[in-house]
Parts: sequence; C-alpha cells; structure tokens
Amino acid sequence: MSDAKWTPGPWRVEQDTTLVWGNCTFGDDGVVERLGIPVADMCGNPSWSRDTVIDWETRAANARLTSAAPALYEAAQAHRAWSYAEKHGLGSFDQRMALCSHAESLTLRAMAQADGEPEPAYKGTVGMTIWPHVELTETEESEGRALVALCLEHERAARSNKEG
Repeated sequence: MSDAKWTPGPWRVEQDTTLVWGNCTFGDDGVVERLGIPVADMCGNPSWSRDTVIDWETRAANARLTSAAPALYEAAQAHRAWSYAEKHGLGSFDQRMALCSHAESLTLRAMAQADGEPEPAYKGTVGMTIWPHVELTETEESEGRALVALCLEHERAARSNKEG
C-alpha cells in the first residue's frame, strides 16, 4: 500500500523488555514465533539526556506505542481510502461500507496493541439480502485490504493526472 522505507510490520515488544522488534512472524495461535529485526529500545536513561530517567511503566508504554506504529499507519491508510471513496463516490454503497468496517477494525486492533490489550478479531461488514431469501455475508480482511489498495491507487492516478 505504500513505498515505506521502514522495517516491515508487524512489530512487537519482546516480553519483559522494552525492545521493539519488526518483521515478526506468528504461529497459528497468534503467538510470536520469531522476533525479526530490532527496531527500537525504550531505554530508561538515554545517553543524550543524562539528567532524565524514565520509569519502567512509561518505557513499556512507549515500547507498546512504538510497536503499534505499522498497525496505526495501516489503519490511517484504510481511513484515507474510505474517505476518498466517499468523497468521490467510488464503488457501491456496500463496498464503501466494507471500507468503513475495515478501517474501524484495523483501528481497534492497532489501539489495542498500543494499549497492551488483547487484539480483537477482525470484524468485516455484514451484508444482508432479505428478498427472496435471507443471506448474510461478512467481508474478509483480504477484501478490505484489496479495496484500500484500489482506492489509494485511484487517488495516486488522479493526483498524477492533475500534476501532469
């Protein structure tokens, strides 16, 4: 979705430390299987600030917030795509609702990570057809990501056409 130069996510805090690792891999149970690349250490007494000592709770909170950066960025991109789709009337109403639900779900997940809470399961939008029979469908996370990519690509193309 972006040409980001930072370490790929997901990022996580190593247990019982303030070390933030990027490009982590997870098992089927959602537990970190492998810490990837060291990204940051929320040390308590940074060398550039000899007079400031940061307590453990604050360092741990800083590490959680830092580790949530890629997830927060992805949620912001989803909100941007949804806003763009709404402003320009892209796609169907159901597709725009799927974008909205996708952005909301990513935001809730990122905020939980930053707060050190359990991350909620992805919750896509539920569509309902009543006539001639009732049919409930829920969007998948991959569908939301695809819609975000399409909207952001449309936005980039529109911006290029304006500049060119």
